Amino acid sequence: MAVENYFSNDIHRFGRGAFRPSPWVTFNYRLDGEGRRVMMIYNTECCKGLEVTGGLIPMLRSLFSGEAAIDIWNRRVDFLDDGLPTEIEFYQAIVSLFDGGYLQSRRADTTASPIEQRIQLESERKPLSQKLWSLFFFRLGSVALANWFNKVRPSAKYLSTTSVWAVFVLLGGAFGVAFYLNFAALRPYLPNLSSYTQIGLLFLTYLMSKLLHESAHALAARYVGVHVKKIGVMILILAPIPFVDASEAVMNPSKGSRLMIILAGMMSDILLGFLCILGFLWVEDSFYQTVFANAVYIVVVSSLFFNGNPLLKFDAYYALSEVVDYPDLYQRSRKFLTSTMARWVGAAQALDKTYFSGRPALLGVYGVASSIYAFAVTLIIAKYVFSLNELVGYFYLLLAFLLIFLMPLKKAVVHLVMSPYKEETRIMRGIMLLALAGLLVALAVVPLPWRSEVHGLVDIRSERLVSSQTLAEVVSLEVQDGDFVRAGDVLVRLDPYQLNNLVEEQNATLTALNTQALYLSEAADRQMVDLKRAQLEETLSVLNEKMTDYVITAPMDGLFFFQTPVNEGQWLSAGQRIGIINQSEQSTGTVRMLIPRAKLDAIAAIKAGEPASIDAGLQNLGCVVEQIGEIGGLRTAVDVRYQNAMLASGLAHELQNSQLVTREPVTVFRLQLNCEKVLREQMPLRLTWWSRDQPLYVRFWNWLTASNR
Repeated sequence: MAVENYFSNDIHRFGRGAFRPSPWVTFNYRLDGEGRRVMMIYNTECCKGLEVTGGLIPMLRSLFSGEAAIDIWNRRVDFLDDGLPTEIEFYQAIVSLFDGGYLQSRRADTTASPIEQRIQLESERKPLSQKLWSLFFFRLGSVALANWFNKVRPSAKYLSTTSVWAVFVLLGGAFGVAFYLNFAALRPYLPNLSSYTQIGLLFLTYLMSKLLHESAHALAARYVGVHVKKIGVMILILAPIPFVDASEAVMNPSKGSRLMIILAGMMSDILLGFLCILGFLWVEDSFYQTVFANAVYIVVVSSLFFNGNPLLKFDAYYALSEVVDYPDLYQRSRKFLTSTMARWVGAAQALDKTYFSGRPALLGVYGVASSIYAFAVTLIIAKYVFSLNELVGYFYLLLAFLLIFLMPLKKAVVHLVMSPYKEETRIMRGIMLLALAGLLVALAVVPLPWRSEVHGLVDIRSERLVSSQTLAEVVSLEVQDGDFVRAGDVLVRLDPYQLNNLVEEQNATLTALNTQALYLSEAADRQMVDLKRAQLEETLSVLNEKMTDYVITAPMDGLFFFQTPVNEGQWLSAGQRIGIINQSEQSTGTVRMLIPRAKLDAIAAIKAGEPASIDAGLQNLGCVVEQIGEIGGLRTAVDVRYQNAMLASGLAHELQNSQLVTREPVTVFRLQLNCEKVLREQMPLRLTWWSRDQPLYVRFWNWLTASNR
């Protein structure tokens, strides 16, 4: 027997204001694990399922009297006749509740104190956060479209929980491997919003993927015989999102079937992403590659941060609720946290262990983790919206600040001030209120330590290049990288094999001429031999001078650093650079620091006289800010002044061009170093300092708006 919306019209006829949270209730039942029939009372507006096996009158009274409807979850009392009431019995039960005054609109108890009356009325009033939320969240559903889906009923065998998870894991693994192997090819197609065409293309791709996602939920519901109530579009913060109302899935007795409905959307996303990767690799047209890549990235972001993350109330959350048998995990975790904090400050009595089902650890961990994650996601979205449009970013940030900070803060303060246990806990509550006020003041006015760092490029002027003067093979290396050398010291020896052959040939020719001259008697012949001898001797002199090119020596005193790897047996070409020498007597130099955009807010906070350090990969070099300057009101570079330290050109940290300020780097800082340290080539160089001139909210605002500078 399945009864749906027994008396929606009759209940509505008595007046909507008498019911809370909603008069639209669905009655049904399902079998539990022991084969018992379990009553399902389902609120179709707020999407919360409630089940009992008895106690109809007390249960209905609790549901409609303004108490938290979720309180009756898992209260199982058998019916006297071990059966289910008929439709007439339902009707009579509700009418009797009306006649008995149990379902009248709640009013403040006139016998209670004024504070208790106010608390009671406050609990009845719809929170401002819910009123604001209703302005930005509403649904446009179609029953006709849902009825079209309800005509579909694929014939299938029973699907177990294990098989559902197996299919999900296999699909997820295949997509993850495919994405990892092809990420290098997909990376250039990372979605951006630089033009309206790209925005429209990304939005259409997103809309199509969500349509497939929700259609998968609907088909899975029909696969297991669940009725689809509505299909349509919900408007969330002015963004259209397709939805499917398959809320009757909670009444399905099979956990595998319920999991299949929940995971069907993510399965379709993962399958779509896998097929789009194949399509991306198959096509060659850049437009279609962009479409496929957008779909892949949408699947990745949706799966990792939203639908696939159980910390938000999307598909993975409902799957987790089914696995741990906690259908209202999110609501109870929030209630657990607020009750715990209220108990700590004396605003409430001991926790109701029956209500929390004896699992406080799960509720506490999930409540804290989900709250932190939701707050972090809100901040990241706010920063992203700011990067697109500053006006919309202000609006979004104001709304988020009101909903996630001011409203809960106001509720907590009211709860503390109006606690019925005020006499017993006034000292504790006073301490908590003072601590809260002090924390807000500290965040507003007290400068907090803040660690900042930038990466730099060494620019040394006092240096000499060392290069090969001829084409030859390396015979031996006489120095190591970073060794101190004197002018004239041998650095690298080259093999003069070819030059030696030429010298031997010239010497042999010269010897032959000298022998020939002994047997010449004519003056003209001797003159000719003397001319040839002079030419050979000049050639030998040139060859001997070239012999010095095969021994590379230091042009001055200093520290020698290889610019390129040089090994024995390696051939060097004429003019090839092999290293540099820094003058040993040079005790000062300049390190130019190019500042990424993300660090502009940090670089703006440093002050003269503040301690800083340079990390050269081997140890930290202490320094102090000596002088600060800026050009055009924008600090774009740092010059670090050092003493008694050897630095090599090319010492750089890799920065993407898109992260750098477009204007020419300028001198903005002078930092005095006192250290004895050799900085070798290609070491990561990092300037670090602690700033204390800005409170936390200023730092947060600089981070939030940094992309618009």
